[in-house]
Amino acid sequence: MKSKLLILVTIVGIIAIYLWQQPAPEPLVRVALPEAFRDTESGPVVGFADEKNTFGWLGIPFAAPPVDELRWAAPRLPKPWQKNRETVAFKDACVQLWGPLAGTTGEVGEVVGNEDCLYLNIWAPQNNSDINSNGLPVMFWIHGGGNSIGTANTYSGHSLAGGENVVLVTINYHLGLLGWMSHPALRGEGRSASDASGNYGNLDMIAALEWVQKNIASFGGDPDNVTIFGESAGGRNVYSLMASLPAKGLFHKAIAQSGSTGTTPLWRAENFADDKLPGESLSSREWLSLQLQQAGKAEDSEAAKVAQLLLSDEEILTFMYSRSPKQMLKGISGGAGMYRAPQSLRDGMVLPKESLLHIPVTPTLQRCSTYDRN
Repeated sequence: MKSKLLILVTIVGIIAIYLWQQPAPEPLVRVALPEAFRDTESGPVVGFADEKNTFGWLGIPFAAPPVDELRWAAPRLPKPWQKNRETVAFKDACVQLWGPLAGTTGEVGEVVGNEDCLYLNIWAPQNNSDINSNGLPVMFWIHGGGNSIGTANTYSGHSLAGGENVVLVTINYHLGLLGWMSHPALRGEGRSASDASGNYGNLDMIAALEWVQKNIASFGGDPDNVTIFGESAGGRNVYSLMASLPAKGLFHKAIAQSGSTGTTPLWRAENFADDKLPGESLSSREWLSLQLQQAGKAEDSEAAKVAQLLLSDEEILTFMYSRSPKQMLKGISGGAGMYRAPQSLRDGMVLPKESLLHIPVTPTLQRCSTYDRN
């Protein structure tokens, strides 16, 4: 009886989450309004009037499209524009396997989203017109989804912004194998420390926070009063940002909702599964072996292991960058679209090499009053 009740509760919970995290319903018409004109360092944007007496701006790029040679690299600044950019529609979600929590349309097992996904959305009260004052508190939302699914587009922020008189920012960031990839070839000659870090999803969040510091005053927000908050994997990312030296000074308060402090040592993110220190099932070397087999370059996992150990760094990178998102995720499965891959890597640059539970309290952590080291 208890097991049946547990199953029923689980099913109801999944349905509730599914209904809650569906893409925000599209208004009948979003019209760019002169009153919602704002200037950013990259160029002017024009938003729209939303509910709760707010203005909204959707799909503002905070980084250059991370495609081609910028896949598995630290975010670059977006290319500036001169003409008014109408920001009245969400941009694509980041690449992921479709599931009921993906926040975008698709079918089970389908690869959805776009590598060009580093965009943010903003909502602000309409009546906060004095942008020369200190501005309103800024809330910076990081969505959940196991760091392998989800999108900021799930959430329409007018209720929080209008109801609580804050400026709300929601962001997309790279997910799964595109967000976290640690391989010796990615630390080769000519690559910067940030490009070599493997923590590309974390670096996306840091780039978005840097964008907020430079631009949020134009939207009525106070860059000296930024609160990051996230749920589930978003909460885990909150803890990671609290421990990240490159994120120091970019935010001032933090709320982690159902998040974990877990981070992944590099040997688990890189090694073969049968090494003395075994890597995860989707470590970079295990994933690369799978890709070599699917590309017809090896007959089985043992042959793929030998093959990749004989390849040069340049050959490995050429092959990795040649794989399309559909090829990258082929043969990978997980519950509700989520799959387990290394994330929050202990690279020693973006994140500490030690577990977050054992590092000394830094000024970044002291400033975040909600942090609980236990």
